[in-house]
Amino acid sequence: MSAKFTFYTSANCPYAQRAAITLSEIGASFEKVEIDLKNKPDWYHTVNPELKVPALKVGESDILTESLVISEYLAESYPDSDLTSTSALERAHSRWFITYFADRFKY
Repeated sequence: MSAKFTFYTSANCPYAQRAAITLSEIGASFEKVEIDLKNKPDWYHTVNPELKVPALKVGESDILTESLVISEYLAESYPDSDLTSTSALERAHSRWFITYFADRFKY
């Protein structure tokens, strides 16, 4: 995979950190754009209408939002990274685990 990535993030957002860790683990190169969550730039609504981070621009026009979606996309796009199991059942258990803790331990 050789897509160009632009990663919109904030150092203060744990959800953005989840996607940042995934980017780091797969070894992808990317442009990082830090978003000040208390003073969001006017143009950011064109990236994510909800004005949340993280967001990942893939190529020139496709944009993904939500850390779990971004992380799953990257893991599936870089299968040699071994970030996810080849077993559908084990991947389902992983999703449950992530959702369970994300729902109970809100930032």
